[in-house]
Amino acid sequence: MRLTSLIYVPGLLGALTLPATLHGQEESIEKLEVTGSRLKRATLETSSPIKVIDREQIEISGVTSVGDLIRKSASSSPTGNFSGSSGFVASGAATIDLLGLGSDRTLVLLDGKRMPIDQGLGAVNIDNIPISLIERIEILSGGASSVYGSDAVGGVVNIITKKEVDGALVSVTATGTQGGGGEETDIQAAFGGKVGPNFNYVVTAGYKGRQPIYKQNRDLAYVKRPERAFTAGNPPAGGYSYRPISLDGEGNYVVGNWTPSESCPAENQVATVPANPLNVYCAGPRAGRPVELIPKKEEAYASAFFNSSISDWNLSGVLTYSNSVNTTDNGVFYSYGYDPYSGAQPTITLTDAEKAGLNLTGAGDVQFVQILAPMPGQPSRTYINTNETYGSNLKLEGDLNNNWTMSSAFSYFISNADREGKNITNKDTLQSLLIAPAGSTPEYSLIDADRDLSVISTAFEDLQSSETSTQASADVFFSGEIGQLGGGAFSLGVGASLVQETFEQNPDEKDTQFNEISESPVFTGTFANSGEGDRNVGSVYAEFNAPLTAAVELDGAIRYDNYSDFGDTTNFGLGAKVKALDSLTFRAKGSTSYKAPLLSYISQEGGGGYYTVLDALNCEQEIKDNQVCDPANPTRQVYVDSKGSDELQPETGVSYTGGFIFEPIQGLALLADYYHVDLESTFKQDEVQEVVDEWYKDNGLEGSSGDNINGNVVGVDSNGIISRISRPYRNLGKLQVRAVNLSTSYREKFGSIRFVYSNEYFRMLSYKLQEAEGKELKEQVGYFGTPDYRYNNSVSLGYDIHSMTVRAQTIAGTEIDPEDADDDSIGSKVGEYTEYDLAYSMNSAGFGSLQIGVNNVFDTIGGIEDGNFLRSESVETTSLYSYTGRSYFVKYTQTF
Repeated sequence: MRLTSLIYVPGLLGALTLPATLHGQEESIEKLEVTGSRLKRATLETSSPIKVIDREQIEISGVTSVGDLIRKSASSSPTGNFSGSSGFVASGAATIDLLGLGSDRTLVLLDGKRMPIDQGLGAVNIDNIPISLIERIEILSGGASSVYGSDAVGGVVNIITKKEVDGALVSVTATGTQGGGGEETDIQAAFGGKVGPNFNYVVTAGYKGRQPIYKQNRDLAYVKRPERAFTAGNPPAGGYSYRPISLDGEGNYVVGNWTPSESCPAENQVATVPANPLNVYCAGPRAGRPVELIPKKEEAYASAFFNSSISDWNLSGVLTYSNSVNTTDNGVFYSYGYDPYSGAQPTITLTDAEKAGLNLTGAGDVQFVQILAPMPGQPSRTYINTNETYGSNLKLEGDLNNNWTMSSAFSYFISNADREGKNITNKDTLQSLLIAPAGSTPEYSLIDADRDLSVISTAFEDLQSSETSTQASADVFFSGEIGQLGGGAFSLGVGASLVQETFEQNPDEKDTQFNEISESPVFTGTFANSGEGDRNVGSVYAEFNAPLTAAVELDGAIRYDNYSDFGDTTNFGLGAKVKALDSLTFRAKGSTSYKAPLLSYISQEGGGGYYTVLDALNCEQEIKDNQVCDPANPTRQVYVDSKGSDELQPETGVSYTGGFIFEPIQGLALLADYYHVDLESTFKQDEVQEVVDEWYKDNGLEGSSGDNINGNVVGVDSNGIISRISRPYRNLGKLQVRAVNLSTSYREKFGSIRFVYSNEYFRMLSYKLQEAEGKELKEQVGYFGTPDYRYNNSVSLGYDIHSMTVRAQTIAGTEIDPEDADDDSIGSKVGEYTEYDLAYSMNSAGFGSLQIGVNNVFDTIGGIEDGNFLRSESVETTSLYSYTGRSYFVKYTQTF
């Protein structure tokens, strides 16, 4: 008789050992519901790869967020956003991305019920789920649409909350960092018990706080070229740079060289761009400029659980609440001057006093001056992002007769995201302060030492926006055994559900204002997403489990979904598990998949930001209008917003997994799984540059504002120059992923001594992306964001109440895609990265539980980009690496 059934835990403590009765005495144990199926079973080995991170592994990890926990897994997060930074009202969010298929294609469940998607983020914000409330996390990689419906294309992450506490529990976690910033505190209290023989409850509450991390604290502003160690973005107090714009004898503009102001110390006068040594700036150290990497965060949370049993029926309920506040400080630096590159503004002739202030006395042909400097008196721009999540789930289950059971549930989740922008720039007001009629001085002049600093505050205002997503569901499921097969009972389940989703995005009215001449938003730093929508989804589904023989087991599922906004879809899956030997089990599964469009993809009315494009025609027009433009680098910014499209259809695809579990001796297990995913008609937006190029190719300067190119609505100014673009989502692309996951786990016990070793290797064999309709599939493996391998190793040694764990995680090097590179970035790369963690744990019935440890022992920063033109060190992507560096943690838990 075999002693272990194995659930592999990627890169943490190893395998979870289950009692031998799971294999030899199935009829005597309680069957369990496993993520990926509603049918309860006596074994956790299924046709699909399932991994579990349990409570012990969460505690010993030393992390205080779900995002950081998942990031440390080799296969659970080949990509994703874990830095805590994001745009729009979802700033401060973290997401999970299974198999690199996109976080919007990973279904996140809380106690088996789907979490609402933050429409502005396009995925579930796992940063709203306090890690202290979690009992375990179950991860199924590979398509599961036949069971769970939309979003389960890449897999399912089921987060199970704590439901058992006897008495009172207090837990305190403190984390400090070597480089400063990022310090965290997590305090949790819980109380639970029984009322009579059939009712138990748990109530939990807690607080978590995190300090921000700044770029200079992590030495990410270091540069390898001494002349690039300084930047004009950080001049000393009172210093600035300027360059004159003059007219030649033929009336053409001539751009002068950048020159430091007289107030600039000699040691700060630097030619910071090696290619242009004649341009000298007033510059300061790059490392001294405060750039926030991770925002400050404060979070309060609470949950309540009850369970009541009467005869053969069980009623349970869960209530959860979390409130997190992320405060992001975006230091803003302005380059401005008189007549700042706008045909709508007059050309300025400097007064003699202004020329004298810039040593331009007698230079009568100087028309205006560009000035590069922080804006004196400018208030700091910050964003305060508040995220609230409420969740409830009520479940009733019990026996109908000896063979059939019924479970029904109702759940309701609501997610609110509010964003307050402090000191957002009103461009119209700012220009009115900086621009003045010819020959006069602007109301706010940089070169006027007597300027009124309070005047500039009138160009900044506070804005607020919000987003609300809700999800209500009711479902019922009947399951039972129908006859006997060679390997056991044939199990069948049928069910139905009804889900209602809503979303609403409300921008500040100020943030919807557009300048009539430039057709651009009045406010910069815009987050003006707007729109609302709702949908109902009715579903019926069925599953079966058929043990044909003692060695061969089949399982399957079929699901029909009807969407109120785009119709119906049917998906199915079929899996098999074959025990070839007592120690060797093969498994495989194939299924169809689909993803419904997000409500925002259909109903969003607009909202976006500025994109930099190359626009040669605009440059030609600026030169004709005696504006300054470099034909060799005709860059400009265009406002781009995203509008919904009711013509979207669901993404469709197929997913296959296959692998084996080999347990040659007691305690040793080897697993291998292969993933094959093909997706069609993926949701995409056309590239902004391609829209610009196609528009001019087809229309030149003769196009009319409001016309479209391939469904993208284009706005033009009076000269026919593109001023804004609206890009709806379309069914454009394809995505193909081929990957393999190999893992090994060995567990042994010698009296009071325990030993656990685990290893996981995830290899991305192929990741091909079709960027737009009609284009070739393009391989992405090895390029930024898609490393070709990741592997984790973990060794744990325990004695009596003590244990020690050493863990290492490695990420392959990547490089920039040559097709995406320019002359400045070609050859950029990120080397292989390895991070080591060390943790000690002690569990004593009288003393309590203590965990201490060091994460990232060698204080490394992953993802540092090398080889770019500036030779600067910066983190290329936040989807794989952490900014934290070396950190120390201690956690103490006491029960009463």
